[in-house]
Amino acid sequence: MNQSSYTEDTLVQQTTADYLKQQLGWESVYAYNNEDFGPDSLLGRASDREVVLTRTLREKLVELNPHLPDEAYDDAVRQITATVTSQTIAAPMLSHCDREAAHPPLTDSATYDARVLCGAGSSLGLW
Repeated sequence: MNQSSYTEDTLVQQTTADYLKQQLGWESVYAYNNEDFGPDSLLGRASDREVVLTRTLREKLVELNPHLPDEAYDDAVRQITATVTSQTIAAPMLSHCDREAAHPPLTDSATYDARVLCGAGSSLGLW
């Protein structure tokens, strides 16, 4: 590899994307300088300041919980995006047991907790 081949893309982004695909089956999208914005755009973001892909998040919530009313998915997306903006770097380090204790199972309540909809160990990787 020559000096010009040592870029952030080849050393970090592409390596990480390859690992996530091989280990977890994740699909990566390289959108830098290639993304437009809006609800029908590549990633569905309103701007580059949106870090949560809400369109994909909502689709996965519906896929994982097909029996819930639309308001439940809307509430979950709101809760998750609000949590993401207020999270500290230590929050993702909670153990599985801590997460289970902090987020009890869904009951017959009219309010659906986003943490329950995503669930510990879910493919969304949020809790």
